[in-house]
Amino acid sequence: MRQHQADAAALPLAGKTVVLTGTWRNDRQRSDSVGAPTMPGRTQVENIFDPTYRAGPQQPLDLDADEDTTSWSVMVHTPDFLAEKLPFTLSVYASEADNFQPSGGRVNVYNEQIAPVTGATEEMGFIIGALDGKISARVNFYETGVLNNSFDVGGISPSAGILTNLVTQLANPDNVAQGFTVADSQAVLAPQGTQDVSGFVPDWNNLTATTNRNSGDNGTQDFTAEGMEIEIAYNPTPEWTMLLTVGQQETVTSNTYPVLGRLVNEFVIPTWINTSFAQNFFINTDSTETLAEQAQRVIVDPYNRGRLQDGNPSKEQAEWRWAFNTSYSFGKTEFLNGWLGDVTVGGGARWEDKVGIGFNTTTNSLGDVVEDINQPYFSDTSLFVDIFARFRYDLEKERAFTFQVNVRDLFNNDDLKAFRATPDGRQLYRFTEGRLVSASATLEF
Repeated sequence: MRQHQADAAALPLAGKTVVLTGTWRNDRQRSDSVGAPTMPGRTQVENIFDPTYRAGPQQPLDLDADEDTTSWSVMVHTPDFLAEKLPFTLSVYASEADNFQPSGGRVNVYNEQIAPVTGATEEMGFIIGALDGKISARVNFYETGVLNNSFDVGGISPSAGILTNLVTQLANPDNVAQGFTVADSQAVLAPQGTQDVSGFVPDWNNLTATTNRNSGDNGTQDFTAEGMEIEIAYNPTPEWTMLLTVGQQETVTSNTYPVLGRLVNEFVIPTWINTSFAQNFFINTDSTETLAEQAQRVIVDPYNRGRLQDGNPSKEQAEWRWAFNTSYSFGKTEFLNGWLGDVTVGGGARWEDKVGIGFNTTTNSLGDVVEDINQPYFSDTSLFVDIFARFRYDLEKERAFTFQVNVRDLFNNDDLKAFRATPDGRQLYRFTEGRLVSASATLEF
């Protein structure tokens, strides 16, 4: 992999009222693979002695990814002449960032390279402060997506078998009786890219064919999440701090099988289903299934099943959550003649909304029994309380020793909690961790 990067530092404008930042990076990755072709006349057996297979990938390797990663942000602060007159400070911001994960060797049904798995996030919000910095609040709205995830529930690879049988089944007596010819099969061959990804090599004279399906063929699906975050900090005194955070998020699937959908709508349905040839040409040796019937069963139906997943919410994700934390520093106490050192105590509470653990079932438009996103099952909400105490001792030569005791889940919630539900409502449980007491010691020098 080769990498080029350029970073832009913060660029203040208008007397630091507006601050711009940005980065750019380019990554390239190359890879290749070679699969073993099938034996002539024995399509279920791989020919591992094929010279091309034994030679392995050859230079130059295929370019899998040539992607730019960028990010930018803009922050606008309250101008000085207004800040002097207002009882608060206000800053607004917006940002966008993306990244990608090289995933070499993936191709779609047209034998085109699939773009790397890509993440993208957009944020906007504001920050407000008052009481000479004692209180501040940040409100953030975001949308993030993970694009081009590998996804395959069928429909991607069956074209290889159909292409093979378009050649071999010309010798089927039932097709011969109907007068089908080589020209008829050639007229309905899949697009060239689909033939290439299948490694389709026909012998029209002997009515045989071999395929060497690219094992990197795949479909894709996206995940998108939208949410908001609120963070409020209040420090009544330098010794006392409080922080409240609130978050909301929902993640759903989207954009399932975009390229397979193009093949289905532009080629499979018009050519392999709706033509007279497809509805009469027997695609198997037993003459029990036509080309149209098989294409519907192994390509179109799986595509439709995949598309029905769009909009499904993510399981095991709480939509709402909040946390409150506070601490107070007493400094060096006279208790026990200062043996406790500089004392800080604190604690917090954490709450999490009910979590989706499964769905009831329904029958979709294809007659399949599937999860019904309108009938979810949830686990209970969760509330935990934590406390801590920290003792710091100043030593000679600017050294310090700190000892801290933490109690996580003070009220010992160690009971069973559902984490998965079967379609009939039965639930699987696991024990929550319960109270955990820990201690740590740190020597600074």
